[in-house]
Amino acid sequence: MDNEAGMEHLSRRTTQNVDHLFIISDHSVKGVRTLGRIRQLIDEMKLNVNRISVIINMVSGTLDPRLGQEIDKLGIAYTDTVPADEMIREFDLKQTPLLKLPDNSPAVQAVAKILTSRLGIKNLTEVSE
Repeated sequence: MDNEAGMEHLSRRTTQNVDHLFIISDHSVKGVRTLGRIRQLIDEMKLNVNRISVIINMVSGTLDPRLGQEIDKLGIAYTDTVPADEMIREFDLKQTPLLKLPDNSPAVQAVAKILTSRLGIKNLTEVSE
């Protein structure tokens, strides 16, 4: 689920039982505040979510400490980051599917690590097929 459609799914209760919810934000205060709204919506709707992982996407270097403070204010623990990756921009401009990103892409490596640590998926082809 993406952000807007995902929030709609949650508010309409089309998705009530979730084993593992990944909430993904870009590296911005607005995005992080949206994480808080999603978390609040889950609580208000009394949805059954077993685990939540927060991922901050498009991070240049390390997570900005000000965003870390914003996340702390919301009472949400972020778990992972995906680095900004020039290859993604290039693939987008060329309209090439991101599933064709090479294994040496920093974003692919970060996502692979997240999927292994959070879901036990050791091979990205398990996800793309």
